[in-house]
Amino acid sequence: MLRWLFLDDGKRSGAENMAADEFILKRVKRPDIGAILRLYSFAPPAISIGFHQNPDSVLDIDALHRDGIPLVRRITGGRALLHDEEITYCIAASTEEGVFKSGLRERFMSVSEALIEALGALGVKARISRGKKEFRSREMISPCLISVSRHEITAGGRKIVASAQRSSGTAFIQHGSILLEGGSKRISKYLKGDWENLDRHVTNIFEETGIRPGYGKCAEAIKKGFAEKFGVRFENLNLSRRDKSDIDAAAFKKSTEFE
Repeated sequence: MLRWLFLDDGKRSGAENMAADEFILKRVKRPDIGAILRLYSFAPPAISIGFHQNPDSVLDIDALHRDGIPLVRRITGGRALLHDEEITYCIAASTEEGVFKSGLRERFMSVSEALIEALGALGVKARISRGKKEFRSREMISPCLISVSRHEITAGGRKIVASAQRSSGTAFIQHGSILLEGGSKRISKYLKGDWENLDRHVTNIFEETGIRPGYGKCAEAIKKGFAEKFGVRFENLNLSRRDKSDIDAAAFKKSTEFE
């Protein structure tokens, strides 16, 4: 049985979360580490943008400042996403050997299958999307939630998980938001343009089941879904004082990027 590391980080700021994700991507490049699964949420709610996005062309920056919504850049691509009332997963692993040796699409598909297992345990009838066509002129200004790409997860035809992936040398990282309730749809307040029709494109666990499972139950289901899909045994990742210091330093830089 494979041995993977597991880190449940609970609630952290947007800058701390993105710094921690980048840290584990670097950590899995070590030959003694197979893969790391990290779970977390955002406190306070924050907006993340894709690595190549220009926030001034996508967001109403004045509105973000007015409402005190932090802005942070992800290491992965994709589009703007408001992290609120969700649980976020992050998986990082070597691409040189093991279950993630295959290409980007195959990795995305296998992770989606693990998440389908987790959502099923929470009562959600989810499926893997075959993808939808989009209007290219709006691609980079539209919110992440309005886009449903191939291998992403939907329930009743609407997006319930928003994910992004990036390869870096001999490793990859994929992270994504599993929507617990409807808080993420508030991003329409901060986007340029009219995006008030998100209800047609987005759903969440509470809307699908009428149940609020809470962070702890969701975390347990996600961990079990990955364990069963990949046949792994998890051991807790214990961060050293130096590790935490490095993450804090990187988080500080991220928190000041858009000041």
